[in-house]
Amino acid sequence: MALFKHALPRFITCLALLIAPLASVQAVPILSLSATNPNGMLVVRVNATDFVDLYGYQFNLNFDPTLVQALPSSNPASAVEGPFLSSAGSTFFDAGTVNNALGVRSFVFDTLIGPGPGASGSGVLATFGFSVLRGGLASFSLSDVIALNSSLADIPGVQTTRLAAQIPEPASAALLLIALLLLPTVHKRRGAGARREAQRASR
Repeated sequence: MALFKHALPRFITCLALLIAPLASVQAVPILSLSATNPNGMLVVRVNATDFVDLYGYQFNLNFDPTLVQALPSSNPASAVEGPFLSSAGSTFFDAGTVNNALGVRSFVFDTLIGPGPGASGSGVLATFGFSVLRGGLASFSLSDVIALNSSLADIPGVQTTRLAAQIPEPASAALLLIALLLLPTVHKRRGAGARREAQRASR
């Protein structure tokens, strides 16, 4: 019993030293990309995960211009602010500048307006619409990322992920392919029908 009492303080000290680093570890803020393909159009979402006090952000969205093209600004689905930042207050969102030849939407930014804390947690920052040129594996990435807290200081340790989206062939291209595949069959049927009509006429 005396030995146990003597060793207990050392045990508690060792346990505290082991737990302390784990308690100080915070989740890493991540900007990730995800995609859906509704009605033949590609929609790419920029997601924020495990952010604390996000007041404003900026990034470039890079894409594969041989497979997809950013929708024109006249299309409502071209660029839409997500609900994450605006959940903390009034915002000002700018969809950036599109260069479909180079495959980049530059200087997308969003910021809260006025004093107050930033948004914390996880959610969607923005969505962007693309028309599909042809099917394939399209790559998307973020560059020149800036994330600021309510003190307008950089949020440290922000990580980004890339997206490789499998894009199906556009509906029009798929229908054209089906038509081309069925064309020999149609010709054969028409040829057979013409021969039957010629045989009937000769009788």
